[in-house]
Amino acid sequence: MSFSTQITDLVGGTIDQTACDQWAADACKEIIHQLPAKLKAKCATISIINATNGTTLDLDGKGEILSITRLSADSGGYYKPCREIPAMYGDLANDSTDLNYYATASDPVYYITSNTSSAVTLFVKPTTTDAQPANAYHITYPTVDVDSVSIIANFPDEAEYLVVLYVAIKQLHQYMNSKRSDLPSDLVAPVLETVSESLPTWSAPSDFVAPVKPAVPSLSAQSVTITGTAPTFTKPVRRPQTAFSSYTSGLTETDPDTFSISSVAPAAPALSTTSVTFSQAAPTFAKPAVALDFAQVNTYIDTNEDIELASSKLQEISSQLNEYSANIQNEQAKFNKESVEYQAQLQISIQNAQFDDREDGRKLQKYQAEVSTYQANVNKEVQQYSTKLSQYQLELNTSYQSWAKTESDNISVYSADIQNETNKFNDDNTEYQAKLQKDIQDAQLSDANEARKLQKYQAEVGTYGAEVNTNVQTFTQAIAKNRAAFDTSMQKYTSEAQKVSASNASTLQKFQAETSDYSAKLQKQTTDYQWYQGQYAALKADYQQGLQQLTGGGGAPPPAQ
Repeated sequence: MSFSTQITDLVGGTIDQTACDQWAADACKEIIHQLPAKLKAKCATISIINATNGTTLDLDGKGEILSITRLSADSGGYYKPCREIPAMYGDLANDSTDLNYYATASDPVYYITSNTSSAVTLFVKPTTTDAQPANAYHITYPTVDVDSVSIIANFPDEAEYLVVLYVAIKQLHQYMNSKRSDLPSDLVAPVLETVSESLPTWSAPSDFVAPVKPAVPSLSAQSVTITGTAPTFTKPVRRPQTAFSSYTSGLTETDPDTFSISSVAPAAPALSTTSVTFSQAAPTFAKPAVALDFAQVNTYIDTNEDIELASSKLQEISSQLNEYSANIQNEQAKFNKESVEYQAQLQISIQNAQFDDREDGRKLQKYQAEVSTYQANVNKEVQQYSTKLSQYQLELNTSYQSWAKTESDNISVYSADIQNETNKFNDDNTEYQAKLQKDIQDAQLSDANEARKLQKYQAEVGTYGAEVNTNVQTFTQAIAKNRAAFDTSMQKYTSEAQKVSASNASTLQKFQAETSDYSAKLQKQTTDYQWYQGQYAALKADYQQGLQQLTGGGGAPPPAQ
């Protein structure tokens, strides 16, 4: 079968025809250089040096010179072996007085040097003619068309299978180098939506204002005696706000800004400078920064008693926490991607180096294991922190909701207290009006002026009661209106938050599917590469063993199956 068929059987894939032809020619050169003399003779050819072909021999493209012979006479002569002399004594081959280097037909010489064109040239002395030519026996390097031949001319039969092994090794190396372009496209971290609606804040209406109670008129002592006491509206005392910090003091999780990676990236091993070159730095996990201003929240709540600003600040902190959590995930994805790329580059560099130092190999294997362990530790710590961050957010939101409910309940109680005071005032005012009417009737005043004073006072008391009722009704309506606006805003915010949450969940699910697909493709490419790597090592071992047996004189081993 042709060489291409044998190579394909060893590499398990389509071969690069042009490259394989060149690798086969390179293999022949490498093998010939290491063959013993008896096998090199099978790779020899003859170049005739005479006046017609040229009295010198251009050695470009020719292999090792095995021997040179020259015919000693125009007729009846013999081919005499030429002895080699140093090139610097070449001109002395023409000096008949020089006993060491002078060349004769019965004692010819040759030397190798550059000619005027700087080409490596072989010279024979005495200069050859058509009647007295010289034969140069030298190695010739064959060319191989792996697709059409199964034997190589001017090449030992017992070494041909080594050419197949050499080409298969190079083809596997090409496969491994091409694996970089076969890697799946880089994953793009998803961009999550954010809620455009602001978290609604409770706007309390203007505080209830009690009208001024009318003054009791000054009446003549003999005119009338008022036995009742005019009622007074007493504004209830609002319950004091509870400090928000008291609700957060019991959180089990700590400030998320304390997150740090405890695992230390492994240091690249020191390798022999002639073994492998690998300059790419190991990936490191970069922790995103976050600064959460809880002190400002406490100031808004405990000092300024401004629920609206506190809610806005808590919303800002919640957004920062969400962004920080997303940044953590993005950094983790980036770290994993760089780690995969780094390990792929490390594998390629190991194979490209083709080093024989086993100690460096063990160092790199240990380093690769340390890199994998470091990646696993970083993923574990990020996962643990993400869990703590979620728990922290949950506890913080729960604390805020508890505090907000307490304050809302206090407002409701305050509103109810105002209503109760209004009802009590109305009851007292009705009783007072009745007593006032009775006192007026009992007095049977004759003084019209005193009567007018009492009538005016009665009207002022009525107006006062009406104002109290009006103010209470206005205050109650303002609370109801603000509560309705708050509920509407909260419903709108909740609706959008659910929509954004559903969209982000879909985006993350799609990204997770892409990640799984990426991992599957990467696993396949890794498996293929490992197979090429194992086959590469096995064929290289067979090649080295076969070459050693040929060059060591032990005979050729049977061809590899």
